[in-house]
Amino acid sequence: MKKLILILLVVYSTFTQAQTVNIKDLVLISNKINIFKNNKTKIEITLLNKSKDILNYRTMSCSWQEFYLCNSENISIAVNECDKNIPVILTLNPNESRTVTLTITAKKQIPNYFKLGLKICQIEESQSSISKSKLENCKTIWCNTISTRK
Repeated sequence: MKKLILILLVVYSTFTQAQTVNIKDLVLISNKINIFKNNKTKIEITLLNKSKDILNYRTMSCSWQEFYLCNSENISIAVNECDKNIPVILTLNPNESRTVTLTITAKKQIPNYFKLGLKICQIEESQSSISKSKLENCKTIWCNTISTRK
């Protein structure tokens, strides 16, 4: 009986593991940009999982903004400061989305156009530890072009 339960547990865990989501099945969309004031603004950005698999990806509890980047050297993304910043795994089910608000700053002149990207570091559900070395396996997805013109 114990062997049967063990076999059923192994079979069940095999079929319930999240698969690696193909990066082409993820969409990053900039939803809303406010007008720049004092070279700063906020942008809502949404990650959408269009795959049929569960996406498990690594982020940080506080400085999650460090996974976002910009294709313009003139734009920087503000990162939260906090006392406790630990790695966490976020889950995005099929056809589910997650929206965040980024604070961005133009260093000199505000560019007319730019794009924001997100480094997706997929984690297998079975992994118990989240190591910094996994950041080497990240893939970047880019949003639509963002215009700062009125």
